[in-house]
Amino acid sequence: MTISGRVDFSHLNENQRQAVLHVDSPLLVSAGAGSGKTRVITYKIAHLIYDLGIDPASILAVTFTNKAANEMRERVFKLLRSSDLQLTVSTFHSFCARFLRRHAPVVGLSSSFSIADVAEQERIMKRVMEKLNATGTASKWRSAVSRCKEAGRSVEDVLSDHQSGLSQTLGPLFQAYQKALLEQQSVDFDDLLLFSVQILKRNSNILTRYRESFSYILIDEYQDTNYLQFELVRLLAGASGKGLCVVGDEDQSIYGWRGASIDHIRRFENDFPKAKVILLEDNYRSTGHILAGASSLIGRNRNRYSKTLRTSQAAGQPIVYKEADDQKNEVDFVIQEIRHLIPAGEAPTAILYRANYMSRAFEDGLVRSGLKYKIVGSLRFYERREIKDLSSYLRLLANPMDVQAFVRAANVPPRKGLGSKSIDSVIEWAHNHHLDLPAAAAQAITQCRLTSAANAALRDFLGIMKQLSTLSTDTISPLLETVFAATSYEDYLKRAGSPEEATDRLANVHEFIEAGREFDEEKRGTLLEFLDSISLTTGQDDLDNSAPVLLMTIHCAKGLEFPVVFLVNMNENAFPLSHAIYNNEELEEERRLCYVGMTRAMRRLYLTSDGTRMPSRFLREIEPSGAMVSHLSNPESHELFPRPQMQNYSLGRKEAPRRSSQHPFRPSDRVIHPKFGTGSVLRIEGDGETAVVSVAFDLHGVKRLVLGFAKLTKA
Repeated sequence: MTISGRVDFSHLNENQRQAVLHVDSPLLVSAGAGSGKTRVITYKIAHLIYDLGIDPASILAVTFTNKAANEMRERVFKLLRSSDLQLTVSTFHSFCARFLRRHAPVVGLSSSFSIADVAEQERIMKRVMEKLNATGTASKWRSAVSRCKEAGRSVEDVLSDHQSGLSQTLGPLFQAYQKALLEQQSVDFDDLLLFSVQILKRNSNILTRYRESFSYILIDEYQDTNYLQFELVRLLAGASGKGLCVVGDEDQSIYGWRGASIDHIRRFENDFPKAKVILLEDNYRSTGHILAGASSLIGRNRNRYSKTLRTSQAAGQPIVYKEADDQKNEVDFVIQEIRHLIPAGEAPTAILYRANYMSRAFEDGLVRSGLKYKIVGSLRFYERREIKDLSSYLRLLANPMDVQAFVRAANVPPRKGLGSKSIDSVIEWAHNHHLDLPAAAAQAITQCRLTSAANAALRDFLGIMKQLSTLSTDTISPLLETVFAATSYEDYLKRAGSPEEATDRLANVHEFIEAGREFDEEKRGTLLEFLDSISLTTGQDDLDNSAPVLLMTIHCAKGLEFPVVFLVNMNENAFPLSHAIYNNEELEEERRLCYVGMTRAMRRLYLTSDGTRMPSRFLREIEPSGAMVSHLSNPESHELFPRPQMQNYSLGRKEAPRRSSQHPFRPSDRVIHPKFGTGSVLRIEGDGETAVVSVAFDLHGVKRLVLGFAKLTKA
C-alpha cells in the first residue's frame, strides 16, 4: 500500500527537518529534554509514507511504553489524515510477543503461550525452590535468572559455567524454573526478548524475511535499551543499518540498574560506521529558569556529550527551594503551595520522589487536606485482584496448560470443598497423564478419588469453561460478560468486603469489561492479543490526568510533562541514594535522574528538603555559580534560587572519556570476581588502571569497579 502527497514541515526547526529528511544512512538523533523527539519520529514516518511512497508495512517504530506507542501512532495517522494503515508502532515486548507467537514452535512453545507476571514468576520459583530444597527468597533467585536472561544467557550457558560455581548454585534453579514455565506453556517478560533474539540468530531464513519486511526501523529512547533490545535492533537492521534511525539522550539514561546500557547511544557511530548524528537542542517544554537550572546540574557529569539546550520561552518563575524544619513542615509547604496553584489553573501538579516509600508522608498529608490525588505506578489497573480473577478464565481458555490461571480461576469465587490439595491433585494428574488442565479436571472427577464436595465444585467450574468455549475468541466483551455473570462475581464482591470496597472493585470490573468492548470496537485483535496487551501494560499506561495532584517516582515520570513539579525529599542519602555517593558512575546516573525530574516541569519547579537531614548535594549544583542563597528559617516563607541573567543558558561542550584499547576486557566479555562471582561486562570508561568497568553479575546485579583494584579475570 502506498500513499502519496506532501508533508508540511513548517512546524519543524532546521535540525528537526534535517533529521526527518535524512534516509540514506543510519541516523542518531541526540535529542535534549523537551526538544521534540517524538515529533521528529512521527514526521519522519509521515515523510517516508507520504512523500517517498514507502509502504507503511515496511516501517517498524519501537518505543518503551504502550502509551507512547499509541500516541505516536495517533500522531502519524493525524499527519497522514488516515487511520487505515498497516503500520507497526510497538513496544519491544509487544513486538516480540507477536513475533514469538508466530514462531513459537521453533523454541518448543505453543502459539497460545501465557505471559507470567512477576508475582506468578515468583510463585513458580518458590515451588521450584521447595523441590530443590534451595535457600534464599524467590524474589532473589527470580531476579538472578532475569539478569542472566537480560545478558542473553540461556539455561545451557549457566549450566556450563563450571569455573564460577554458578552451574551448582543458580544453574539447577534456572533449569527447573524454565522447565516449569515450559510445562505450563508460559514465558516471562525476559523470555519474550531472549527467545526472539535466539530465533533470529539461529534461523537465517526467518532473519532474512524480517530484514526484508522492515526497510525502515525507528527506535525511541535508545539510551534505555538493554543488551537483548540492542541485539534485536542490530539483527533486524543488519550490518549497514541503512534504514535505522534511533532517537535518545544520554543525559536521560536512568535505567542502568535494570540492564540498560548508555554505551549503546555512545558507540552508535562505531556500531554503524556510516552513521550521521544530528543534535536537537531547542527545548519547547520548560521556561528559561527551569532549563538553566537543569542544564547547570547535568553539566556536572563528566561522562557525557553535552548539548547546548536553548528555549524560546520567557525566563518565567524562578525555581523555588524550600528547606523545611522537618518532614511534616515539608509536606505542609507542598500542600499549601498546591492549594494556591490549583485555582490558578496550574494542574495537574506532580509530586516526584526518588523511591516509592517516600510517597507515604505526602499521601497522608493530601488525605488530611482533602485534596484529590492519584498515585501513578504503584499498582497497575490490570494487577488488581478483581481484574486478575476475571482474566484468569480468559487466560485458561486461551492456554489450557496455564497452571497459574487454573489455580486462580478454579477457586474464584471460592468453591466449597475445592481446597489446595484437590487443585494440586488435578495439576499432578494433568502432568502424569499429559493432559491440559480442564481435561485433567474432568478425569479427576471420576478417577482421582476427590471428595464429593470437590467433585461438585469442579463440575461447576468446568461448566463455566464449557460455556466460554462455545463463544468466539475474536471478540472480548462477550467473554468477560459471560465470566462476570456465570460466576455471580458481583454477589461475591458484596459478600467478601465492605460496601465501599465492593463498590470500588465493582467499578474496576465494569471498567475492565468496557476495556474489552473498546478493544472489540477498535478491531485490535483476538483474545491472545487482548491478553498480551494487558500483560504488557506499564504503570505509565494507567496514567490519568483527571486528578489535580499526581504522585509518582521520577522513573515513572520519564517521558511525561506537567505544568508544576515538586521534587521532594531532596536530602543526601535519599537523593542521591547512599550507595551511589562513593561510586562516580552511579552518582552520575543519580544526577541524570534529578535532571529528568527537573525537566518534567513546564512552568513551575519546586525543590524541597527536610531540614533535619543534610540537603542533597544536587541542590548546590543547580546554579552556574554553584552557590545558593542562605536558607530562611521562617516556615511561612520560602526562598528562591538566584535568577539566571541569561534566558538561554549554554554549557561548554565536554568530550566523553576516551576508551583505552590497552585493558583486556570488552563489552559482553564474561568475567570472574573473587567476591561477586561471574558476570558480563556492560561497559568500560576511562584508560588504564583507573578505568571504571561496569559488570552485570549473575547473582549480585550491576557493580561499577575500578580496574586497577577489581581483581577481575576472564571466565
